Order: sequence, then structure tokens, then C-alpha cells
Amino acid sequence: MTTGIGRTLRLFAGIGALSAAGAPTFAQSVPPGWVPIAPVQTLGPTQQEMFPVPDSPPATLFFGAALVVDHGTALIGMPGYPDARAAATADEGAVAIFTDGSGSWVRTGTLRATDAATGDFFGERVALLGDLAAVQADSGIYVFHRTAAGWSQIQKIVPPAKTQFDGGLAVGNATIFVGAPYDGPGAVFVFEPDLNGVWHPVQTLAPNAAAGADYFGGAIAVAGGTLVIGATGDFEGRGAAFVYVQRGTLWRAQQTLAPTDERTGPSFGAAVAVSAGRIVVGAPSADSSASNDCFPPSSGAVYVYAPQGGVWERQTKIATPAPDCAGDFSTFSFGTEVSVSAAHVVGATPSVFPFEVGGAFDFNTDGAAEVPAGEAPDPSIVSTPVLSLSDEVLFVGLPNDEGFSTGIAEVFN
Repeated sequence: MTTGIGRTLRLFAGIGALSAAGAPTFAQSVPPGWVPIAPVQTLGPTQQEMFPVPDSPPATLFFGAALVVDHGTALIGMPGYPDARAAATADEGAVAIFTDGSGSWVRTGTLRATDAATGDFFGERVALLGDLAAVQADSGIYVFHRTAAGWSQIQKIVPPAKTQFDGGLAVGNATIFVGAPYDGPGAVFVFEPDLNGVWHPVQTLAPNAAAGADYFGGAIAVAGGTLVIGATGDFEGRGAAFVYVQRGTLWRAQQTLAPTDERTGPSFGAAVAVSAGRIVVGAPSADSSASNDCFPPSSGAVYVYAPQGGVWERQTKIATPAPDCAGDFSTFSFGTEVSVSAAHVVGATPSVFPFEVGGAFDFNTDGAAEVPAGEAPDPSIVSTPVLSLSDEVLFVGLPNDEGFSTGIAEVFN
């Protein structure tokens, strides 16, 4: 399915280089102009999902509200499924499965909760690593495992009393990390399976009381033995990102990252991403003022960290590329979503009512920064592109396309 959103994308020319230590450094130059580009594929729900009632408006599925891609498999959440007009229930939620079919992504299945219920919004967040997947719903976390026969639900993890699993979600090596940012100052629950394959909490991570953190666990990312947890209310509202490393069977605090160049309210830690050798933290309210009169005073930024001498050092701060003042895409709140791979750092901006739509800005080390900025027929819908980057394939979820909130996902190589 192809819809109007994303019909025209733009290429931003920038500068990328390698530092003396071998870590990529991201920088920017004045753009010489905008060059149209396009996604290689646009994914969406099936016709039956989109139009459960013939001759009706498209269903409100929010396809693309969450997505993750890993080694040829993509999971795309549609928490609005099924549409209320098609059944006695609404907003049960589902997750679409796509696989890489040698050049194009093909829909190969659907994940649904065995106890699907009205208003559970199954598919709000998804996480995937290999044959292990986790799906967030309002009632808990659903764990799925893939065998030769396909995907099957093996367990539902229910939060403790007076706790909600409504923060970040990540899957590591036989480990599931679940954020509960409203549980006091916030917490992250670590789950692992026992010898019988039953998942149990093995550790609860929380910020040091002296840190004064708030909304700890709102964003989570893990890669190998490095775990990053965002806390936007830490350090007098500036925000922080807490780095943990795996030591034996437990995760130990290693370092706290904070925006030393920001005084108040940058929302640092609103989004986090990690890959081998790099941590990326979004700060959508950071001060990244430029001389451009059309540039918002607090347009947001993305901070990039690399390991140096056993600690994580700030490598660069990426601001939104200088905007085209006559353009129709937003450069505000850059860093609301972030993703990272070996050679790319990607940050997103939300749409801004009533004229500007959101975009995803891709900075890479070969000297270019691609800026996909969808041109929506109805840009008044405020939403943020959702990102997932793996194996040099970028998925951008647009859950509010066409003003009906049916949703699509666009694929970039």
C-alpha cells in the first residue's frame, strides 16, 4: 500500500569524517540545496485491516506507532487494531511481521495477544533480537519466541501492583528490559528465563537517590553488554542517560551522561540508542539556536558519545540542519526519536501544527546527511516519525498518515 505521505524526500549534504581514534565524527555545513529522494518501499496494513467495513473510511490502526528491525525481520506495531466498526472490541492491538524477501519486505504474519482485550493497545512498543520478541500493551509485556513453525506467545509478564510498564522496552541476549518511569523516580525491570523457560524478574535498576532522577526508564536501549536508560527529569530537569554494563549475571552502573552545555529543560534522555562503539541521546528541547531567523530558539539536538579510555566521552552535538525557511517540514524538537548503526546516526522531528510535517535526519560518516521529510496531505496531525535502523536499513514509521491514522512505514537502504 502506498499513500500520499513520503512522496517527496530530501537529501541534505553535510560533512562526515573519522577522528584520530577511529570513531566517526558527525558535523554539518551549509547545505548547497535540497535534492529529492524516495524510500525504496512503503509498507502498510492489509486491505482487510485497513477497510474492515466496505466503503468506510480507513481504520484507525496507528500502523508504525512502534517498529523494530533485526537481521531481515521487522515487527511493526498497530495498537489501534481492530477498528471498532468491524467488531465488538476496539484498540486490542496487533503487530505485523515483515521479512526481507531478497530486495523487498513481505508481510509474513501477525502477532496478537492470546487474551486480547478492548483498549489494551497491544503493539505500543516492540523489541526484537534474533528469535526473541517482546510486545508492550497496557496490561503487560508479551513474550514471543520463533521456531521453525513460526512465532508463538510463551508468556505474559504482568507488572507488580501499583506499577505500570509504560516506558521503554528493549531485548538483549536472553534478557528483557522494561521501563516503569512513573514508579516513584522510575525503574527498569530486568527479566530472564529460568531453566524451564519461564521469565522472572532478576534485577530492578533505579537511579541513585542523590541523582534526583525523574522519569527514569522512559527510554531504554541495549547492545551487547551496554545498557542505556534515559531519565528526562534528572539534574534539575536537564535530563540524563544512565549507562550500565553487564558484570557476571548483574547489570552495574558505569557512568551518567548529562548535557553540561544546557542549563534547564533540554529533555536530555527522551530518546536513547546504542550500538557497538556509540551512544546517542536525544534532547528535543535543547538550545540549538542558529543565526537563521526562522530557526526556533530551542530546536533540539542529538548528542553522540564514543568510548575513550574506559569512559564515554561526548563526541559531538548535532543540531537540526539549517532549515529552508520556506520549507514545509519541521526542524523543531529534533531528537524526539533517535537510532544508530555502525555508520549512521538518525534523529527525528515531530510535525508542528498546522503547517509543518516531521522528518527523519540521517547523518552518516561518508559525507552525507539524508533528510526524509514527508509531505502529508493533512499535516495538521501532530506526530513523530518512529525509527529503527539495522543492517544499514532504516525503517521510518508514520502512524498518522493521510489524517486517518491508518499508518505506514517507509524503508530506506
